[in-house]
Amino acid sequence: MLPSSPRPVFVIGSFVMACCWFARRLPARGEHLHADGFLMEPGGKGLNVAVGLRRLGTPVHLLLGVGNDPAADALHRLLRNERLPEAHVHRFAGASGHGMGLIDDAGDNIIVVHPGANHRLGAEHAHAATADIAASALVYGQFEVADAVLAEAFRLARQAGTPTVLNPSPWRPIAPELLRHVDTLLLNEQEALALFSPESKPSESTLEQDWTAHASRWRHAHPGIDLVITLAAAGCMVWPHDAAAPSHHPAQAVEAVDTTGCGDAFAAAWCSGLANQASPDATVTLALAAGAWVAARPGVLAALPMAADLRGGPARPVTISPEAPRARRGS
Repeated sequence: MLPSSPRPVFVIGSFVMACCWFARRLPARGEHLHADGFLMEPGGKGLNVAVGLRRLGTPVHLLLGVGNDPAADALHRLLRNERLPEAHVHRFAGASGHGMGLIDDAGDNIIVVHPGANHRLGAEHAHAATADIAASALVYGQFEVADAVLAEAFRLARQAGTPTVLNPSPWRPIAPELLRHVDTLLLNEQEALALFSPESKPSESTLEQDWTAHASRWRHAHPGIDLVITLAAAGCMVWPHDAAAPSHHPAQAVEAVDTTGCGDAFAAAWCSGLANQASPDATVTLALAAGAWVAARPGVLAALPMAADLRGGPARPVTISPEAPRARRGS
């Protein structure tokens, strides 16, 4: 039975004012194209996850850094509309984060982000939230903020016995002082390859051919961490720290419109399942459904689903042997 009032998820957030252009294809270097559409909305990986959690009915504590500009004013209006608390939202002089995305007809994208105030958050801001970190069901962090605030928040979480989930995106190497306080790593396939085999040139084929071998070597050196790897149209792999092999969970079939926020939707639903003490199968099914829901719609924030949008039965996991490559990624 699920708890009637789940404990909050503490989100180490990030905010960017996202500007997205939609074109038939992505431009080549130096090429000028006409866009068929334009969308501007508040975004950022941490903000998206916080909103996604709240829409799924899970309470949220949000640690966030914003600038002193019109984008920050829009952010505060959004937080009130989404019923997200502002106790740990810190306003700094200067610009908020801003981002731009180019999305083609196939749903593929190119994204550039200026972090702005997101990188003004430090260990002292995490420390000020010690009580809420300790009272939360889990702490979620991502890499649109600096290591200092993540490391302190995760240290405080470990000290309080609060589980931690890290999405190291956009990718950078994970500092050892942060990694030792991580309970779950949530990655996409390119981030997974960069983690497991940093000497390899990033390529989808490398990961496909020997995913389990790469992961097994890394897990031997870092026991106790659960791995969740999203594989776009091929679904996801889940490898609990105490399991001998990963399980593959197929994705829902959808016609992709915009894949920009699929990972954030997946992360929000995954954390919601954990906070609500859902079964592993129910958690991964909810996460895959959330990712598919967002992929089939333009934008990110406007596309994040409500709980009622994701009703459905659990998918059956398939255990992958150490020799078996994962399914080919869909186009």
